[in-house]
Amino acid sequence: MNSTMFLERSNVNRVTPEQAEALARTFGVVASEEPHLMPLIRSLLYTPLPPDWSYDGAVFTNAVTGETTEEHPARNYFAQAIDDERERHLLEGNLHMGSALPDSNSQESTNAVAMPPPQSWVEFYGPDDTKYYHDFVTGEERQKPPEVLHL
Repeated sequence: MNSTMFLERSNVNRVTPEQAEALARTFGVVASEEPHLMPLIRSLLYTPLPPDWSYDGAVFTNAVTGETTEEHPARNYFAQAIDDERERHLLEGNLHMGSALPDSNSQESTNAVAMPPPQSWVEFYGPDDTKYYHDFVTGEERQKPPEVLHL
């Protein structure tokens, strides 16, 4: 399997969770451990080629420059976006985890809010174009969108 998959326009709704997970591994992402990155991974599978680029099923070619590559031309953009999201997620986690709550003997009240779990549900389409949702942590699939709990 090529390290960066690309879907023909006619198959744009045919991305599977397995394809997304395979692509994620090429970026060093384990879907069940970093599910918040999976929407980015899925987006790369849907990203159209830039102008003047074509794909023959094995190689991407720029008709103007003659450049060829086995990687989607947007791969570097997505690699940086994944790095940025990892950093943002880490910083956000440190901000929420770093604030100590008063102990139970304290007279201070707390306004601490439980954070919702990281995004682990991603939308996909089945062979009959039926929309479904896949949870990359549990492997659960469902037809209806999952409810997000905001406290």
